Amino acid sequence: MTDAGQPICANCGARLTGEYCAECGQHSADVRVSIGVLARDFLSEHVGLDKKVASTLWRLVRFPGGLTVDYLAGRRNRYVLPLKLYLSASVLFFLLATTRGSNFLAVAKMSETDRASIDSVRTEFGVPRNDTMRAPATADSQVQPPASLGQAAVRRAEERFKGKSAQQIGAFLNEGFKKYLPNMIFAMLPVFALILYTLYVRSGRFYAEHLIFAFHFHAFVFVAMALMTLAPEVVSQIFSLWIFVYLFLAMRRVYGESRLRTAVKFSTVVVVYVVALLAASLVVMGVVVFAG
Repeated sequence: MTDAGQPICANCGARLTGEYCAECGQHSADVRVSIGVLARDFLSEHVGLDKKVASTLWRLVRFPGGLTVDYLAGRRNRYVLPLKLYLSASVLFFLLATTRGSNFLAVAKMSETDRASIDSVRTEFGVPRNDTMRAPATADSQVQPPASLGQAAVRRAEERFKGKSAQQIGAFLNEGFKKYLPNMIFAMLPVFALILYTLYVRSGRFYAEHLIFAFHFHAFVFVAMALMTLAPEVVSQIFSLWIFVYLFLAMRRVYGESRLRTAVKFSTVVVVYVVALLAASLVVMGVVVFAG
């Protein structure tokens, strides 16, 4: 559509001066919709895969910390935005993990020690080792004071595990943990940023700037883990090591400190964050066991 020879935007009617409308941002492509255009729009809107994705992934993987440096320097429009990149990478990983049957707790290969641990938990809750029910309660035992919330949760856990084998309990815990894992990791992003903010408080950076670093680093972690689900075991171990190397290089590029100071702060970040992740995992497992 044109206005006296001047192309205009089909969406808002403003005169076009380039590939995109300066008023509403719509692309000035032909209004007829092909399968390719439909697929591109869907991927761009719901998965975050548009023409920026190639340059974003290259910058993310090839130059640790490079995306954060560019974003904080104002070079933002050429890349996928940090939150969108994180969400797209996490969706990719969990989709691959689900379709390939990844087992976060490795219950399919439980050792005798693992089985004994689960049996001890079952014994702790008073859950029988077979499907036989407990003896009926006597009249005296039926007269009990109202249960507290904690007692009610324990009783629900007892009922949930009653008559289940160690393998069944392990499978239940595994599925429950996978259900809450994406939310847990997302909730830990502010914690990771807070650790960085504390370590680099003298840098004068805002907390949000450290949060941008957290989005980019975790996006890389998800990309690396997605590749790990497709790669042989030996290659997966290399990717696991590279995640730690990547974090060190990214911290050094973004914060610009010496190798020694970066190494000290890197070690602190790893230790504190791993402890925080373990604590969060215990909370999640508690929710799985007592709340289901």
